Amino acid sequence: VVYADNVFERLYPASTTKIMTALVALKYGNLSDTVTVSADALNLEEGSSVCYLKEGDQLTLEQCLYGLLIKSGNDAANALAEHVGGSVENFAEMMNQKAQELGCENTHFVNPTGLHDENHYTSARDLYKIARAAMEIPELREIVGTASVQLAPTNMHPQQTTITTTNHLISRFRNANYYYKGALGIETGTTTPAGYCLVGGATDGDLEYISVVLGGVQDDNGDITCYTATRTLFDYAKDHYSYEAIVTENTPVQEMPVRFAAGKERTVLVASDDFMRLIADGTDLEDIRFEVSAGSTVDA
Repeated sequence: VVYADNVFERLYPASTTKIMTALVALKYGNLSDTVTVSADALNLEEGSSVCYLKEGDQLTLEQCLYGLLIKSGNDAANALAEHVGGSVENFAEMMNQKAQELGCENTHFVNPTGLHDENHYTSARDLYKIARAAMEIPELREIVGTASVQLAPTNMHPQQTTITTTNHLISRFRNANYYYKGALGIETGTTTPAGYCLVGGATDGDLEYISVVLGGVQDDNGDITCYTATRTLFDYAKDHYSYEAIVTENTPVQEMPVRFAAGKERTVLVASDDFMRLIADGTDLEDIRFEVSAGSTVDA
C-alpha cells in the first residue's frame, strides 16, 4: 500500500458496487449464457443509469457485463442478478459470500446496482480487494478498460447499440480534463449520499496500481475530486516508488550446519533469484533488513 487514509471507514460505494456484481456473475455464469430481461429488472429509480435494455431483451451475459461496467447500467445489473441468482435479493447474498471469501471486513451489499441503501456499504480497503480480484480475470480486465463498444443486435434491438464509458480516466469523450495516460479503468459511481466515487487502475512500466477514492465532491472550481485525487495518487506512486532487487541472485544470505558431511560442517545458502520489492525512491538498500526462513540443518 503506497498511500492510505480512512481505508477502513464504512462508506457508500454507489455504482462501484458493480465490480462485485461482475465478479459474482462470472463466478456462477458463463459469458455465452443467454440473459432474458424481465420487467422487474427495469423497475428502477427515476434518473438511473441504464444501457437501454427492454423487457424481453435476450442478450449474452458478456453483453450484459459490457453494459454493466462501461455504461454502468442498473438495468444490466438487475438482469444479471436475476439470471445468476434467481432474484436480486438472493444475488445480494451471493455478493456478500464473495466479499467474505475475499477477506472484506467492512462490507455489506443489498443490491447489485449500488443504488442507495443504508445497509449497503463497503470501505476503500475492501473495495480494493474486490477490484484486485476483478483485474485478475482477463475478461473483466478487458471490459473495464474499454472506452466505447458496439453491442450486437438483439431480438429487441435490431441495430447495434453503441455505449461509451462513464470513466473519464480512459476516455476524453465526456470530459477530457481527467484523461490519464496508462489508465486501466476501472469503475465509477455517483449518488447523493455516496458522492463521487472512483476505482481506478493505471500502469507504470511493469507495475500496476489500483486506487479507490470514495466520497468525492465537485469543488468550487468545478473539479470532481475523485478524479483529481486519483490522478494525484497515480503520479505520486510513479514519482516516488520503484521495483528494486532487495537481494540479487547468488547473494549469500545465511550459513547453515550440515549433518554427516566429512570435512564440511557448514554451508552457505544463496538466493536462487532476485528478490524484488516495491520501495520508496531514495531508500538506502543497506538499511533494509530481511529474515531468512530455512530448516535448522542441511542433509548431505
